[in-house]
Amino acid sequence: MGGLAQCVREEIVRTKERFPSFGLKKIRDFLARFAGLRVSTGSVRKTLAEQGIERAARRSRKRRAKSALPRRFERARPMQLWQSDITSFVLARSGRRVYLTVFLDDCSRYVVSFALATSQRVDLVVDALQEGIARYGKPAEVLTDQGRQYFAWRGKSGFQKLLLREGIRHVVSRAHHPETLGKCERLWETINREFWERVRPDELADARARLAH
Repeated sequence: MGGLAQCVREEIVRTKERFPSFGLKKIRDFLARFAGLRVSTGSVRKTLAEQGIERAARRSRKRRAKSALPRRFERARPMQLWQSDITSFVLARSGRRVYLTVFLDDCSRYVVSFALATSQRVDLVVDALQEGIARYGKPAEVLTDQGRQYFAWRGKSGFQKLLLREGIRHVVSRAHHPETLGKCERLWETINREFWERVRPDELADARARLAH
């Protein structure tokens, strides 16, 4: 521990106090991304032990039967496939429900674009897709569920028409199979636990700004 500067130790402790649920790796990664500090998980562990700070308890995971193990997949390269899904949260002050959509690169899990609004009309996903295309170009495919914002059983939805104009193939998951969009589902869990439940934003504009950060 002698080689670790006092200011670095203080940042480790400060980060743990700010995010009690963070484990060793998340503290390490947070410091690297937002403080420009390179530390090992071993240094984080020793610093917390030295200060008498307990590490976050690991969440127990139920073991699946071998026959129920999930089939994992991901595209080999970025821009081959973007996943998109919609979830909702509630603003703390007004109790108003807001809707969040993302477009997430299947290979890298990088969020190429998102939109947060008070309604979940087709414009929500259309605007988010157009933003992603403007920033990064067109993916070869987009994977969604059969929600009305994405898919129409009769004719074409506005989202489907946009994909056709852009030459993007629409891959649609089967009904009642949320695991197909598992990467988005996992992102919702992280956003809810590490952002929404902790920060509890009051206003739509504040939530948008914090999510963008």
